[in-house]
Amino acid sequence: MKKCLIFAASALALAGCSSDDFLGDAPGNNGNANSVINFSGKTGKISRATTGESAATKLNKNFIVYGYKTTNDAAQTVYDHYSVNYLGADNNSLSNTAGWEYVGQEKNTALNKTTGAQDIKYWDYSASQYDFIAFSFGEAKQGEGDNQVKATRVDNTKPSYTLTGSAEELAKCFIADRVTAKKDVTDAKDYKLYAYGKQIGFNFRSLSTKVKIGIYEIIPGYSVKDVKFYTDAEDANPTTTPTLYADNKNIPDGKGTMTVTFGSTTESDTDFNQAMVNWKGESDNASTITFDVLSTVNKVNEAKGDKFIGQDITNASKPTDYKTVLPGTDVGALNLKVDYTLESTDGSGEEIKVTGATAVVPAEYTNWQPNYAYTYIFKISDKTNGSTGPGSTGLYPITFDAVVTETEDGQQNTITAVETPSITTYAKGKINNENEYEGGSNIYVSVEKATLHIQDTNKEEDKTATNCALYKVTTTGSYTATEALVELCLSKGIDGADDSKTLKEGNNSITVTPVSASDTDKLSIVAQIDGTDTADGNAIKGNFAKFTAATTATTYAFKYYTDSTTAYKVIKVAAKTSK
Repeated sequence: MKKCLIFAASALALAGCSSDDFLGDAPGNNGNANSVINFSGKTGKISRATTGESAATKLNKNFIVYGYKTTNDAAQTVYDHYSVNYLGADNNSLSNTAGWEYVGQEKNTALNKTTGAQDIKYWDYSASQYDFIAFSFGEAKQGEGDNQVKATRVDNTKPSYTLTGSAEELAKCFIADRVTAKKDVTDAKDYKLYAYGKQIGFNFRSLSTKVKIGIYEIIPGYSVKDVKFYTDAEDANPTTTPTLYADNKNIPDGKGTMTVTFGSTTESDTDFNQAMVNWKGESDNASTITFDVLSTVNKVNEAKGDKFIGQDITNASKPTDYKTVLPGTDVGALNLKVDYTLESTDGSGEEIKVTGATAVVPAEYTNWQPNYAYTYIFKISDKTNGSTGPGSTGLYPITFDAVVTETEDGQQNTITAVETPSITTYAKGKINNENEYEGGSNIYVSVEKATLHIQDTNKEEDKTATNCALYKVTTTGSYTATEALVELCLSKGIDGADDSKTLKEGNNSITVTPVSASDTDKLSIVAQIDGTDTADGNAIKGNFAKFTAATTATTYAFKYYTDSTTAYKVIKVAAKTSK
C-alpha cells in the first residue's frame, strides 16, 4: 500500500481536505511503507472558500513549498522550494490527487538550489515531524524589476522569508500558515497540523488588507449632506474625496519588504503556526487612504435637498469598494476630519454648517492582518466637536463611531465614539443592525491618550482617582439613548433609587443607573484584549475598561471624566442568540 504526501492550497479562507486514496497504517520506515507526499489546493474570497480551478486561478496555478523533516532534533530539507503547479483534477497521480503536482515540474531556479529534477517524496516514519512553508506570487511576476516581486529562500534553522517589491505588486501575492505533520496526530487542525499519510493543505490568503469607510447620522430633526474631507490636520481646502489620514507617513506604500515569520510551535497556543507579517519601506510610506465617492440617499422626510448620508448603520454611506492596502504593524491612529451641512427635515430648508469635526480610530485597531477587510463606520450624533461658527465648538461637543465590521470568516469589530477625547469600544462578533454588540460579549473600552483607572478601595496605597464609570440606560416614549441625552440626564435629572437619575418630558423619559461593583456586568480595568476575544487569536496590549454585557437587550453608557473633560459613549447590546 503506497501513501502519498499531498499538498493542499487554500487562499484567503480556511477549508479542510483529506484524501481517501491512502488508507491503512504504515508500520514504520521500511520497504513496505512507501508513503508518497501529496499536495492539493483550495482558495477563496475573504468571506468564503473556493476550490479547484477557481482556487488555482487565484494563485496563478502555482505556489512554492519549502519542507523539512526533523529526526533526532536535526532538521533536514525535503522540499527545497519546490514549484507546485495546478494541472487539473483529471491529471491524478501518486503525488497528485487534487490537481496539484510537483513531480517533474519546472524548478524555480531563483529559489530551488538542488541539482536534480523535482522528484517524488515519501513519508519517513523515523522522522518525528515534518514542517511545510508555502507562498505564491499569484498574479505578480517574480524578479527584481520595478513591477516584480523578489522572494528570499526559507531556512529551516529559522523559518521565515521575505517578499520585496512595490506595494501594488506585493498585494497580488499570497502567504500561508506553516503546516506541521506528525505520525500519531489524532486531533488534526486543517492547514496547521496533520498526521503522516494525509493530504497536506495550505491556508493561503492574500497578503493584502482591505479598508473601507462609511458614515451615517442620527441627529434628530436634521439630515447631513455636503460632507467634505481633510487630508491632514492643517489642510485648509477639504474636498469631497473620502479620506482617512495618519499622523505620520506610516501607511505601507511605495517599495518595501514584507517579512513573513511564524507563530508558536506549541499546538495549544492560539498563534500556533500562524503566518505573521512585518513591513519595512524602502521609500516614503503614505499618510492618507482615499476612497471612491460615498453612496447617498435622496430624500429624508421633508428635507428640500438630496444626496444625504444614510441614517442608520444598515444603510451607512460607503464607497463602492474597499481600498487595497498592505498590512502594517506601525500604522498608528487613523484620523477623520470633516465639514458637513445639516438641513432641517421639517421642510423649512434651514441649514447649519459644521466645520472641522474630527474622529480618531486608535492605533490598537489599525494593526491590520493579511486578508482582513476593515470597515470604519463613523456615526454623527447630537454631540460634535466641529464648529458652527467663530468661537463655537459644536452643536453639543458630535460623536462619531468608527466600526470595524466582521465578515463571514471572522473580523475585528471596533466602535470609536469620538468627541474629545475619543472613546473606542470593541467586542468580538458581528454588529446586529442598530445594536452594536451581541449580548454576553466581553466588551472592551479605551480612551485615546488616557489611562483608565478604577480605584481599589481595599488597597490603601491606591491613590489614583477613578476616572471612568458604567451605567445602564432605559428610555420611554420618543426618547432614544444618545450621548448628549445621557449627559443631560446625569446633570439635570431627578435623583432616584440606586443613585439613578431620571429626566422626564411628558410621556418621554430617560433613566441612567450606575452599574454596581457587585453586578455581573461590572466594569474592571485590564491590560489587554484577550486572545480568545480577538478575531485572529492574538491579544491586543493596552489599557482597557472591560465588562461582560448582559445576555438580554441592554443599553449601556460609558463615562470618562477628569477635572477638565467629560465624555460619554452609548453602547447598545442585542439579546444573545442561541447557538
